[in-house]
Amino acid sequence: GRTPGRRAAGRAGRLAAYTPGMRGSGQGLLADGRLADALALQEAAVDRAPGDPGARRLLADLLAFAGRLDEAAAQLGAIAAGDPE
Repeated sequence: GRTPGRRAAGRAGRLAAYTPGMRGSGQGLLADGRLADALALQEAAVDRAPGDPGARRLLADLLAFAGRLDEAAAQLGAIAAGDPE
């Protein structure tokens, strides 16, 4: 089996893939069952690049998955309006 050190190294390698600014990082965190972390990361991504419709769309998806439907709709509305804020 794997030693505790090798398991920790594997976890650290997976976490390194979730650095802010990487496209799809919210999806990776969600796949790992870390919805709250995925939301926080994606909200920060939208704060950094409010005009990026892909970042907003992923945030909308994560918000909807979390049951925050009004916030998800607001993100989709901002995309449709071309509104970066």
